[in-house]
Amino acid sequence: MALSETLTHELKPFGIAVSVVCPTFFRTNLSSSLRGNDPESRAAAGKLIDGARVSAAEIAAEVLKGVDAGPPVILTDRNGRIAYATKRFARPLYYRAMARASKQMAAKDA
Repeated sequence: MALSETLTHELKPFGIAVSVVCPTFFRTNLSSSLRGNDPESRAAAGKLIDGARVSAAEIAAEVLKGVDAGPPVILTDRNGRIAYATKRFARPLYYRAMARASKQMAAKDA
């Protein structure tokens, strides 16, 4: 986000628009190539990817619509819009939710 904001201001005088794409998890075959020493983390990541409600094609379609519309931030699905609004307007709640999720993941690793 910070890089895209900086680029927006630096490139505007040259007529160049910048948008940042912020997708949430979407279905791909990425989970089949996950590597690492922690099978539980791989399984959790795979579950998020494989269980996603939106496909890569749906994300791509939203990105194309967003690029045509030209907003500085392209949010590709409902979950992304909720996360963005939560983070932007309710940052303390967002930080608490992220801290809770991190603790849960750390507890599984321990």
